[in-house]
This record gives sequence, C-alpha cells and structure tokens, in this order.
Amino acid sequence: MVKFEEFLLKDKPSLVLVVGDVNSTLACALVAKKLFIKVAHVEAGLRSFDQKMPEEVNRLLTDQLSDFLFTTEKSAEINLKREGIDSSKIFFVGNVMIDTLIMNIEKAKKLFYYKKYNLEKNSYVEIIEDKSFKTEIKTAP
Repeated sequence: MVKFEEFLLKDKPSLVLVVGDVNSTLACALVAKKLFIKVAHVEAGLRSFDQKMPEEVNRLLTDQLSDFLFTTEKSAEINLKREGIDSSKIFFVGNVMIDTLIMNIEKAKKLFYYKKYNLEKNSYVEIIEDKSFKTEIKTAP
C-alpha cells in the first residue's frame, strides 16, 4: 500500500481502476480514496453473502469506496442498490471473463497442452481453484 501511495502521489491519476475481490483490489481502492482519487470497480456488486470469505469482505468494502461501479450481471445492481449505492454510480458493462473467453475460444481450441502430459484428448478434467477459503474434497465410497 505504501508503494502504491507513492506511485499515486508521483503520477497523480484522476482515476484508479480496480478489478475483482482480492486483497490488492481493496488496498488500492483504499489508498486512492484517501488521496481523493476517484475509484472505479470492475465486477462490483457480486455477493456470496458469506462474510467468512475474505473476498466477500473485500467486495463489500471496495464497493462502498468506489465512485463508479461496473457490474457484470443484473443481480449485482440489485445488491448494490440494496446496500445504499446510488444508481447513478452503477453501470452494467458485462462480464470481462466471458468476453475474453468468447474472443479467444477459437485460439484455445488449437492448443494441445494435453499432449505435453501424455494425456488423450477428452480423457481428463482440469480444475483451477483460485479462492482462499478451504474446500473439502470427498471421494465416492
């Protein structure tokens, strides 16, 4: 946060754009707001309604700090309004992850990473977990 503050003081941007719900999202929003720099949050209003998740706390606080809230789905707008966010600050922009997937799906179909690991096409499942909360893995009896 200290380094980001130094950067902002040196560069003097008029807006800081933060994305998602990780710790750096909240940290950058907080630093910018303390320096009276406007904050825009991409993926605003998404909720799990589980405040035991660090990401949920980050989402709630980042949205409260933000001047512009860019949502990915209609339920996000409902959540933000329920939390007292003025509708003039909310903008439905779509889902950047889905947009990126659609833009790159044909390129991805031409990749053959399974060969690198001596796997056969359509014979495996790849799972990527990016959340910090614990998950329990159970196997069938």
